Amino acid sequence: MKILHIIPSLHGGGAEKFTIDLCNELSKEHEVILCSLFDVTDSMFMAENLEKNVKLVVMHKKLGFDFSLFYKLYKLIKEENVDIINTHLRALIYSILPIIFTKHHFFHTIHSLAEKETSKLNRFIYKILFKFFNVIPIAISSQVLKSIHSEYGKNFNILIDNGIKALKKTDEFEKVKYEVEQYKANKDTTVFINIGRILPVKNQRMLIDVINQLRLDGKNVVLLILGADEYSKNQKFLKELLNIAEDKIFFLGMKKNIADYLLCADAFCLSSLYEGLPITLLEALSLGIIPICTPAGGIVNVIDDNTGFMSIDFSSKAYQSEIEKYLNLSSVEKKRLSENGKILFDQKYNISQTAVNYIKSYEYKLN
Repeated sequence: MKILHIIPSLHGGGAEKFTIDLCNELSKEHEVILCSLFDVTDSMFMAENLEKNVKLVVMHKKLGFDFSLFYKLYKLIKEENVDIINTHLRALIYSILPIIFTKHHFFHTIHSLAEKETSKLNRFIYKILFKFFNVIPIAISSQVLKSIHSEYGKNFNILIDNGIKALKKTDEFEKVKYEVEQYKANKDTTVFINIGRILPVKNQRMLIDVINQLRLDGKNVVLLILGADEYSKNQKFLKELLNIAEDKIFFLGMKKNIADYLLCADAFCLSSLYEGLPITLLEALSLGIIPICTPAGGIVNVIDDNTGFMSIDFSSKAYQSEIEKYLNLSSVEKKRLSENGKILFDQKYNISQTAVNYIKSYEYKLN
């Protein structure tokens, strides 16, 4: 089978990480092309993880709406004569020409709640493509599937849980371990880690407020925030976070070796207001790092009392309550949650299982 995945860019993010892992896994048995609309720059270090047998094509997209992409994608699909096209994020809009004028089979992975994924105008266009042009949406979690039913109708029922390749420590681990030790007050300091773009939807403001309060209450904790604000319009938000972050909250920027930082932390904090099924959560589970989450999107389908902590709502009070529960855990309970998280990941969220389910959906469409 010849498969084409199309994504706007390979800049750091959950959807980009997932797409690269999926293409790598699919390429073990199939011919796979990954098309990035934007050029791949040196800062897009995630692209370094792309296997050599995955063909990478770039469309040299210009900033803003680039009308030339309609024809470029049409030409690419005709020339490559692929069996399946799977779009991600805003790439679906630029695929309209081949969707309408070719007989290829299209899927579109919805990485967030359907009503949050894109603009109202784009959702109107998506609805037409799904209903009249046989483009098939793929939900990444049960909550995302519910949102698809609400936004686009109940005729769409493909649910394939997000998956990733399990993380492993790198050669930089000892260096990171030493670095993290410098952030701690002493050996008893609890290290919390948050990974994600610096955006209001990721709700780092609430997380910082909680850590500030815990420290005010005398708790020996620190918070590491890994992520970057790559869009200039969010520089103001980043500055606001820096202004409210008190002692022992550290902004470390983007890192290639996420696994090393997770392994040097005690618990993973995810404070988002909405999500599809966050890749960072799966990364933490793959390493046995206990998650403390808000009830955002697909998180409610993953976390329970056997795998981590989830607040009852998005308030600081509710989230702080879950962190305090973690701080009061015995070492035996921490080990139990850690092991359960790794088991859950292996059983349900490993990229190998995800790839099998994608192939099953593709083959069903072809037949």
